[in-house]
Amino acid sequence: MSDQPSTTGSASFPVTLKWNKKTFPLAINLGETATDFKQRVQAQTGVPLERQKLTAKKAWKGILKDTEVLDADTIKNPQTPLLVTLIGSAETLSEPTQKTTFLEDLTPEDLQKAQDMQAQAAMADAQGMIQALQLPPHLRDDHKQELYQYNRLVTGLPQRQIEQELKCNGNTTLQGKVAMNLGLELRRAYVNDLAVLPNGSLISALDDGHVQLWKHASQEHDVVHNQVSNEDREVNSVVALQRRAGSPVAFATAGRGCLQLWTEDADPIATLPSAMPGTSPASLVCVFGSASNSSSNSGSSHQVTCLATRFQITRQSNALQFRLPPQNETERQRRALTEAQERAIQESLGKSARSVQVWYSMGETAAKPTLQTQILEPPVGPERSAPITCLAVLRQDDNHSTKVLVAGDSSGGLRLWGVQEASGSLQFQHLGLFQLTSPCSVVCMEPLQNGRLAVSTDVSDNSSELEDAFPLHTQTSRAVHILDISKVHENQHPCIQSTLTGHTKDAVICMCQLPNGDLVTGGGKLDATLQLWSGSQLLDPNVSESGEAASLSVQAQATKTLTDVGYVFALEVLPDAKDDSNYFALAAGRYNTVKIIIYSRDPRERQLAVHGDVYVV
Repeated sequence: MSDQPSTTGSASFPVTLKWNKKTFPLAINLGETATDFKQRVQAQTGVPLERQKLTAKKAWKGILKDTEVLDADTIKNPQTPLLVTLIGSAETLSEPTQKTTFLEDLTPEDLQKAQDMQAQAAMADAQGMIQALQLPPHLRDDHKQELYQYNRLVTGLPQRQIEQELKCNGNTTLQGKVAMNLGLELRRAYVNDLAVLPNGSLISALDDGHVQLWKHASQEHDVVHNQVSNEDREVNSVVALQRRAGSPVAFATAGRGCLQLWTEDADPIATLPSAMPGTSPASLVCVFGSASNSSSNSGSSHQVTCLATRFQITRQSNALQFRLPPQNETERQRRALTEAQERAIQESLGKSARSVQVWYSMGETAAKPTLQTQILEPPVGPERSAPITCLAVLRQDDNHSTKVLVAGDSSGGLRLWGVQEASGSLQFQHLGLFQLTSPCSVVCMEPLQNGRLAVSTDVSDNSSELEDAFPLHTQTSRAVHILDISKVHENQHPCIQSTLTGHTKDAVICMCQLPNGDLVTGGGKLDATLQLWSGSQLLDPNVSESGEAASLSVQAQATKTLTDVGYVFALEVLPDAKDDSNYFALAAGRYNTVKIIIYSRDPRERQLAVHGDVYVV
């Protein structure tokens, strides 16, 4: 096929176009531009103009330029048969649907957004998201097969192996396997308490004053609690708080003579000293505003923050203050005056040890909140009560604006206050004083579901009968008693529903209820075991509708006993961040370490697997 001569009337001559082992007959019109000729070449071959490279040894030199005019100056002998060679591809590449962006060109905000999108996509197929233990799902392909060092402070199992352990059902129970080590093992500080923020960060309070935050197998922060009292150097307690709109307060720590409020990034906000010099806040509990159970803070009380502590005496009298007898009357008077002052101080300290200090804020959202304080003293008088050893808070059924503050003491007494929000303030009503009949001291307490309370007691030689206390009959001094306190507001006395006596060598020093309703108890140094009690063991089936038990139910055998974990100081549930998850974990503080235990919520899988040490130093 040949081109027709130009309709302009100018002369033309035939040429042969060679391209890709093919030949095409064409014609060149003298006087036309190279672009016009290339357009006809494109019509024949499909090669775009920008890709055409035309050569003709007998006509022009090199590659034909678009600006050339095909006339007698360009083509020397137009009558000679002319061969034109075409170099170029007719394939067309589609434009990319998404523009390529390099990491170097991204802003920090865009980079974070891209990482968040990648993490969300990977989360759908991830097995669990226990924040303190696991990395984000898109970072779990570490290509490791055994225990390795994540960084200077973290050593643990590969992330994919941890996911496999989560998938294990009740047919496989793994005991004593180390999952992760956080911190330096040689540090001498002990873990006193644990808490978990809503974002999943694990907080550990240590007896050298340090407060550490851990997340995604890494240490986020290591800060030091302010020290007001020179006699006390440890951080005794830590609680996570519900974040209110406009308020930066995320958690609180108690010890070293003061209460301290912190942001989520462990920046100190406020320091609140103890009401009595020579004492330090201890056994810190959150009455309103706790992050551990956000549903209990719904309703009008969601803007209320209320914290309660007992007083721990840190001041010690100097027994060697008077080493020599007075030599004259002046010295005798000076010594008598000093001894009288010391007796007054000790009486004041003894009174503080039998009282509770409360801090609260009614909906204030300032960057540095101001908390009011109040001292709760026993109605019968401090001299007729026993020193308080621990505190606990119970929600009163579905009434979110009413809580019950319980104080256990060294004589087996339980002092109850009703705390209610009314008219923009908090009201504290003494609900009664109750005492376990066996000579014992209350060691620790754990609030349970449905208005029940687990009370751990130990043998005490100094316990005495408390005046005006209602007796709660028990059969043993060293046990965990399950009390029903749900109807104390209806003037009904607490009822013991069950007694757990599995720890025989030592008293239970810490407890934690699991999301599935089970209870984990940790024995003391001589016992050194963790015991798992099922929800059915905590409730006596013989209890009548009035709350009275036909006979005391004694449970001597736990569902499972763990000896690998050992002697622990604190227990805290580590939730799975994924919605409707079947998994959770339990952090157990042991000396300068925290051991992590992974559970499955599936009722068919009530097995428990120990996955080792997470060192928090």
